[in-house]
Amino acid sequence: MPIAGRIEPGVFERVDEPLFPPDALREGLANALCHRDYGDFGGSVSVALFDDRLEIASPGELPFGLTPEQLKKPHSSRPWNPLMANVFYRRGIIETWGRGTLKIMELLDKAGLPAPEFLNQTGSFVVTFRIPEEKQLTPQVTPQVTPHDAPQVEQLLEICIQPLSRQEMQDGLGLKDREHFRKYYLRPALDAGLIEQTIPQAPKSKFQKYRLTQAGRTYLQNMKKRRE
Repeated sequence: MPIAGRIEPGVFERVDEPLFPPDALREGLANALCHRDYGDFGGSVSVALFDDRLEIASPGELPFGLTPEQLKKPHSSRPWNPLMANVFYRRGIIETWGRGTLKIMELLDKAGLPAPEFLNQTGSFVVTFRIPEEKQLTPQVTPQVTPHDAPQVEQLLEICIQPLSRQEMQDGLGLKDREHFRKYYLRPALDAGLIEQTIPQAPKSKFQKYRLTQAGRTYLQNMKKRRE
């Protein structure tokens, strides 16, 4: 999964944050393990990561007439495996019965991510975590920068040798107008995939910085070669 790293004042080690809150995935796995249909000997709990989503699937559909829509609001819990659910509860793996899906929704909402999708699908129950398009891991392509933007973008890339905050980049370029900097320097570089945020899941974080992508480093190297 995409992982954002940041440096916090007074902390020697870098802080890494995966795209999805670990507690949300942990809750999804715990629910899948304790609610699955163990009568299906040929099935198993599975986790699959795609370009645009992560899926946790378990054998057996929702029990006792429960619907996916009901999982999105307070509901009673009648698990397929009450003894296992009780063990999970006593071990602290799950907090309270019937709260797992709501907890997942709360964690994703707090992280600014789309709500999870719940689906009964051909004998299995699937929880889908969607990856926003701007955070998907896509193959590197040749960045497209218009001739009008190129001089400003090149100036920006030259100072991004290390991660910098917006203000640090602006100061490094000697620019005072924040909106001018965003429109003619920052936004074109971001749109072209030449720089990226260090904390993409929290765009407005006060610790937000920007760094060169692999495409940005390649672009900068080619630019220097042309000058030579």
